Amino acid sequence: MPHLIWLYAESPLHPGSGARVSYVDLPVQRERTTGFPIIQSSSLKGVLRWEALRRAKSNQDKWDVDTIAVLFGPGEDLKDLGGPTEASEFAGALSITDARVALFPIRSLAGVFAWVTAPVVLKRLGRDLKRVGKDDLTSTLQALELTDQGHTVVPSNSQITVSLDQAPKVVLEDFAFTVLKDPQKSQALQQVATTIQEALSPDNPFREWIPSHIALVHDDVFADLVHMATEIVTRIRIDHVKGTVAEKALWSEEMIPSETLFWTILDVETPRSDKRPLSREDGIQLLRRLTDNRVFQFGGDETLGRGLVRMTWMR
Repeated sequence: MPHLIWLYAESPLHPGSGARVSYVDLPVQRERTTGFPIIQSSSLKGVLRWEALRRAKSNQDKWDVDTIAVLFGPGEDLKDLGGPTEASEFAGALSITDARVALFPIRSLAGVFAWVTAPVVLKRLGRDLKRVGKDDLTSTLQALELTDQGHTVVPSNSQITVSLDQAPKVVLEDFAFTVLKDPQKSQALQQVATTIQEALSPDNPFREWIPSHIALVHDDVFADLVHMATEIVTRIRIDHVKGTVAEKALWSEEMIPSETLFWTILDVETPRSDKRPLSREDGIQLLRRLTDNRVFQFGGDETLGRGLVRMTWMR
């Protein structure tokens, strides 16, 4: 059975999609249909492959060139270790999906910031939870619908509400949302938040915040927020002779903010090569030891401390 893995951004993240004609020179990767930010599966697989290769070179945790080839496929990076290099020989057994956004941090008038999610996000999450055998939240997720863009749902112990016009409100960025008084939806969102909280690493300092800082917003509102509330960083390169900006060295980059939570689905198929006898379960356990509760660097700007993401396997 596949496994669900959470990816929590501990620093701003730039999974780049290349330059394009836009007000942002270097935007982040987004889904074509929804516009929601993602981390493409090729990026995830590349980072895991690099870490496995590093361990193989230092003889750590049973990783060797044949294990890498069987799980990730042949590649030029295996040449120095005497491994297969032609991708046409066979495909790797590892299967991993694009990482999709589950919770997106937004500046809040109360509580510093809030994590927002939406019915469309939770429907997708519910589908993947069912796929990995965690279908106990199915009915709960189905109850979380919103028809009014001016409403939001928060748990009963929410720390992000304020009283405006004698009514509880949630103010995100420059928008005020009326808290919907629906105990069933509030309790359902509380259950979702608790499930996510229990799945995250105990090392996460904001783990305890999730049940009190989460908000459900309308699908259209969520789509707007994940477009408008990313960080836009302007960068320059200085000509050290002139002391001014170097020619063609002024550009802007889009960043997914730290504290964003993604999820992905990982599975191991039957190996397509006999170079290394490896059962599906052994492959999954190797990958779990490689990644569970560990921080990896994804995307660009590694030397600037960007893209630090902690991966946590859902139990």
